[in-house]
Amino acid sequence: MKAFKFVSLLAVVALVLVACGGGATTQAPQATSAPEPTAAGVKENKDIKILVNMKGPGGGNPFWAAVEAGANEAGAALGVQVTVMAPPAESDVPAQIAQIEDALVKGVDGIAIAPTDPAALAPVIQKALDQGVKVVFIDTKGQNEGVTFIGTNNEVGAALAGDYLCKTLKAGDKVAILQGIITQSTGQARAEGSKAALTACGMDVVAEVPAEWDTAKGQAATEDILTKNPDLKGLFASNDNMALGAVEAIKGAGLNGKIVVVGFDANPNAAAAVLIGDMSATVAQAPSNMGKFGVESLVKLIKGETIDPIIDTGTVLVTKENAAAYAPEGSPTAKVYKILVNMKGPGGGNPFWAAVEAGAIAAGEATGMEVTVMAPPAESDVPAQIAQIEDALVKGVDGIAIAPTDPAALAPVIQKALDQGVKVVFIDTKGQNEGVTFIGTNNEVGAALAGDYLCKTLKAGDKVAILQGIITQSTGQARAEGSKAALTACGMDVVAEVPAEWDTAKAQAAMEDILTKNPDLKGVFASNDNMALGAVEAIKGAGLNGKIVVVGFDANPNAAAAVLAGDMSATVAQAPSNMGKFGVESLIKLLNGETIDPIIDTGTVLVTKENAADYAK
Repeated sequence: MKAFKFVSLLAVVALVLVACGGGATTQAPQATSAPEPTAAGVKENKDIKILVNMKGPGGGNPFWAAVEAGANEAGAALGVQVTVMAPPAESDVPAQIAQIEDALVKGVDGIAIAPTDPAALAPVIQKALDQGVKVVFIDTKGQNEGVTFIGTNNEVGAALAGDYLCKTLKAGDKVAILQGIITQSTGQARAEGSKAALTACGMDVVAEVPAEWDTAKGQAATEDILTKNPDLKGLFASNDNMALGAVEAIKGAGLNGKIVVVGFDANPNAAAAVLIGDMSATVAQAPSNMGKFGVESLVKLIKGETIDPIIDTGTVLVTKENAAAYAPEGSPTAKVYKILVNMKGPGGGNPFWAAVEAGAIAAGEATGMEVTVMAPPAESDVPAQIAQIEDALVKGVDGIAIAPTDPAALAPVIQKALDQGVKVVFIDTKGQNEGVTFIGTNNEVGAALAGDYLCKTLKAGDKVAILQGIITQSTGQARAEGSKAALTACGMDVVAEVPAEWDTAKAQAAMEDILTKNPDLKGVFASNDNMALGAVEAIKGAGLNGKIVVVGFDANPNAAAAVLAGDMSATVAQAPSNMGKFGVESLIKLLNGETIDPIIDTGTVLVTKENAADYAK
């Protein structure tokens, strides 16, 4: 049987040769490298018709505009006929089905489709496949088996966004997720990827609301979320349109700059929003590649080649550092402001002011602002601080964060700065100028913590003393008042209230005088740790070490070490680095036209031997 078939085949070949060449005299081909013959039934590129059917129109949506551009670019490069279409809206499933049906009637060789609703589109896509039309999914994976998906790994990309929020916020903070169309694989993957990352790091996901990829719906959804959660700290929007809608809602609520907003797509408008600080980050994909690879992959399938079942276009986190690469050319960036942080005293030799300075410089580096830190030679040198402010105003400055040595004496020069349009915040010590935010410790509450500790350690009627700071400063007043109120409330006998101007040597001298008059003293509260350490030296000099309970305020490293050694009993911790940091950040917000709270409290905690090691570094 095999021999018969072989002979028959030879006969057929001979007949064909005779028919084509007019007999056995046909000349042999002269070329030694003839082009490969075109496979039977395979169209030339110019005859291939491809439909790229997007989920939404490119007009007004930079993402779909990029998909369209990529598809047209590939069509031109390959010489194939490419038509790009989309329903009027990403939720208009019937319109997309009708577009596919129409394409099948008119004739099409391949379809690259981002399905608005994978389940609803599955039948018409199957109809196309049954007719021999080649299909690939772009951006959103459909339900039809054996169809390649070309697009982003949306779950991984959304996890990038979630991780960014985790690193920016703290565990327990309230966050929300704006979902896309949750019946789409894209919407599902981004919702799941972001939520998994956020819950893994302990965020409190208070809302998961679909806004269907739409800016207006994103704004409305965020307004509702903020009404129910005014203390929201972060928001992930599954696309940039919704993120930009969220930004508008946040601005409308007067919360701009207080909520971290992360989007997805890195479209030009979102990248520009990241540059100016309206958004914190977005996730970049490559939408033009979806259109480009979609067309290229269809041409391969039409020509009988094989392609991978999944073609991933990748994701990258976009922040202020790299957003310019995604924003339109000439997009405005955050302006570099000149900011002066004017402390009450020099950082050298004073751990508290050193920490304020470090926080301010770190904030300047993180935001790209020009930050200068200055201080008078001593905390009592009011004229020097006034001269520094005057000099800054002459040289030019956009914002001043100041801890006034004397609020009343500094008020005129601060008002001069305000009248010139310079933004001002008070740090550590509240000034007298109206409408200026105070950033620092609630000193009265912190001093009351110290007073309460003395009350619990001693007994009613015991003699105690208070070493005050500079009593004309709000800090000095608040700490003196807070401690005295707590001490008198529990029946302590306050035998002395002496100002020592925050200074170690002055405190030692004041304490020596107090002990001379009150050798049976049982406790002392010093309004800062420098004075507390001076008091310790006086107590040691009087041979009373261990017999008098000493409590300070600031929890600077030297004081924390003294608590561990037993020379001091306790101190009150604040966050001086945050005063510098928040001072710079708050000024930037004011300069960008945002609002800030009138009081920004950095908190206080009692430091005893149990937790002093955390501060003695």
